[in-house]
Amino acid sequence: MANEWHNPEIRLFEVKTSIDLHGWWNYANLAAPCWRLYWHDSPGAFISYAGKTHALTPDNVFLIAPNTNFDSSAPGHARQYYVHFAAGQPYSNIAPGIFALPCESKMLRPLLASAMEISGENS
Repeated sequence: MANEWHNPEIRLFEVKTSIDLHGWWNYANLAAPCWRLYWHDSPGAFISYAGKTHALTPDNVFLIAPNTNFDSSAPGHARQYYVHFAAGQPYSNIAPGIFALPCESKMLRPLLASAMEISGENS
């Protein structure tokens, strides 16, 4: 039907902000069986996957598929907004990968605020 839409059955696991990632967000092999959405309000953090390093900047939101084995580093100071979640079929069987999605922070902030409210995160 033309007006049907698909409910991806999203389950939120964690929605948080971190004031400053500097010096502690340095991890290897961060594969997990959930989706991860990252947005940073300033430069200073990176993720690496399959030989490519992505600078996490306010111009992009990064969506990381389940079971993607990536590394993180934060040599600079950045505030991180993140959501860890699961999604039903067909999104639960996506191949590992990292997707950089252009965004404007003025559009993303209300979405993140809503997700934080739904999850009960108060930061």
